[in-house]
Amino acid sequence: MLECIEGGAVNLFYGGAKKFETTSYGADITGRLVTTSHIDVPDDARIRLGDGDDLQLYHDGSHSYIKDAGTGNLVLNGSQIWLKNAANSANMIGCVEGSYVKLFH
Repeated sequence: MLECIEGGAVNLFYGGAKKFETTSYGADITGRLVTTSHIDVPDDARIRLGDGDDLQLYHDGSHSYIKDAGTGNLVLNGSQIWLKNAANSANMIGCVEGSYVKLFH
């Protein structure tokens, strides 16, 4: 269930399989991570996806970014896609499958 290594890692097991371990750089989780609230990430820290960190999501304290490393297309899938202002009170761009693309100003 629990393994504590003096001066080193702490490992948690479920059904004999290691699910969580502390490391010199933080922690490793095997399997899903489920939260009932949210995950806080400070400014300049990045959420990295892909084997080569190909997609990154981050906020630098002033601006927010979705960054693709140029390894392929950045695709948003949905029958309707809307870009809205920061207050979520006005449309800026609207795309509806098989119908239209609208630019608002």
